[in-house]
Amino acid sequence: MLALATVASLFLNAFGGHWDCVNHSRGQPATRLSYVIAAGPGRHWTIVRWSVASTAEAGTAYVEYLPAIRVWMYDDYHDDGGFYRDFSTGPDARGVWRWYGSHDQLHVDRTDGPESWSVSGGIFRQLYQGVEHGALVTYGSARCARSTS
Repeated sequence: MLALATVASLFLNAFGGHWDCVNHSRGQPATRLSYVIAAGPGRHWTIVRWSVASTAEAGTAYVEYLPAIRVWMYDDYHDDGGFYRDFSTGPDARGVWRWYGSHDQLHVDRTDGPESWSVSGGIFRQLYQGVEHGALVTYGSARCARSTS
């Protein structure tokens, strides 16, 4: 069994750093999105700061490993008062993290499906899905490259 500190750092090891992204949402023009993902206080927290270049939309998320239930929790606080809480069991065999949870009604008028995060070949990818009329559909995606800023 991996030590708690090793398990807790899996998310930071996979996604840590500065990322510049192009975000595509169904029915919307592409937007630029940036992430700064860094260690938080203590050994078990990761802080995710994000912002959308063309709008005032931004927020801060906190990712923590919860050893009692063996999941990661992603609490995302939006600057406009919105809040998201997602959970993941960690990366699958291909390194994909699938996040499931509840989103506030301020932003979402659909039933959420998984949000997938992965890094491969230095590219960070996100896929946003949800359920419409009983079927899983893709709402958007992002492709990110490491930033030097």
